Amino acid sequence: MNMKKTALAGVCAAAMTISMGLTAFGGQWRSDAHGWWYQNEDGSYPADAWQWIDGNSDGTAECYFFDSQGYCMTNTVTPDGSTVNEYGAWTINGTVQVKAFPRESGATDGIRSEFKKALDTYEQFFDEYCAFMNRYSNSGYSPEMMGDYVAFLSKYQEAMDSLNRLDNQELNNSELLYYLEVTERITQKLTEVSL
Repeated sequence: MNMKKTALAGVCAAAMTISMGLTAFGGQWRSDAHGWWYQNEDGSYPADAWQWIDGNSDGTAECYFFDSQGYCMTNTVTPDGSTVNEYGAWTINGTVQVKAFPRESGATDGIRSEFKKALDTYEQFFDEYCAFMNRYSNSGYSPEMMGDYVAFLSKYQEAMDSLNRLDNQELNNSELLYYLEVTERITQKLTEVSL
């Protein structure tokens, strides 16, 4: 991967991380004549945003894009150029993107919430980066996308700052295992996007 492509990929990943920052655990899917939306546990709902949702509480979430009215987009290309399938789940090359989340179990899982949030944000950045790199590659490495790349740089810095704040803290076994799981998934995604 050349330096220009690598730099552009990093910026794009950061942008998607921020837009995909929410993860839903206790909400509920709802529908009406206009389509499906997701009501979060606090009564709010995503609009003009991505959200990871673990709808069946199995510890695995899929990512969905909700339009400005809050309806889940399906079987289309989202405003940022990503693809969603007939159920609204984000796909890359036809494969639904999933993310494993330890079930919210408070202290029993041994993972500090700030540690999990930092790692989840870091992984979301790379999810977005990989999606951007796929679009960039499919565009024939369009120079017009360099502006998007520059926007990604600041988002990448935010993700790194969040991780760096944890550097001086010792990890317990659960946190170390989660860290290894996340970095393994990121490495696999980066390998796939570089092929």
